[in-house]
Amino acid sequence: MIAAWQKTHNDPPTGYLTGPQSQALLRDAAPAIGRFDEETKKLEERKKADEEKAKAEAAARAVPAPMPPPAAAPPPTAQPSVASSAPRSGSDGSWHGTMHCTPSRNGGEITIPLSINVSGGTGTWVRPGSGPGTMGNQAVTIRINGQQVSVARVFVPNNQPGLMQTATMPARYDGASTITGSGPEASGGGRTCQISLSRQ
Repeated sequence: MIAAWQKTHNDPPTGYLTGPQSQALLRDAAPAIGRFDEETKKLEERKKADEEKAKAEAAARAVPAPMPPPAAAPPPTAQPSVASSAPRSGSDGSWHGTMHCTPSRNGGEITIPLSINVSGGTGTWVRPGSGPGTMGNQAVTIRINGQQVSVARVFVPNNQPGLMQTATMPARYDGASTITGSGPEASGGGRTCQISLSRQ
């Protein structure tokens, strides 16, 4: 993933980020993070409006009617969820969960809380405040292709500022609202990781 990004920026595709490349990658990711925050806010507002609408309809149904409704009148319960649900393509949407990894040869166990906005089958979590000079995990990207999911974790190996490494592992998408995976990471320093995400 890093090598492909380097190719698009006419840099040697080494698979490892330099300090300036890390800064450029984080700058590129900033608009996506802003869009994610904005979409999350919109989803919360929509959810609140739907809840208020459902309460109002429940209150209206609780009032006894003087006579039964006409036979041709459709039941009012089925429509709100259809009208309020946003169209969604495949695996796109807002995914939340955790990635937990066992200790590596050079570091302790880690747990990463993830919020990933997936669009076109791909989404990336970027650690808040990450950048040149920061240690540990920098980003986690998921790429969904059918039921197969590729998970890539970008981190600073052996706490060496300016050096980036990418560890990968497979996971599985259930076709609805869950992504899970467990197993050893490739290039992860001997870690075994488990990822669990659900779509909100």
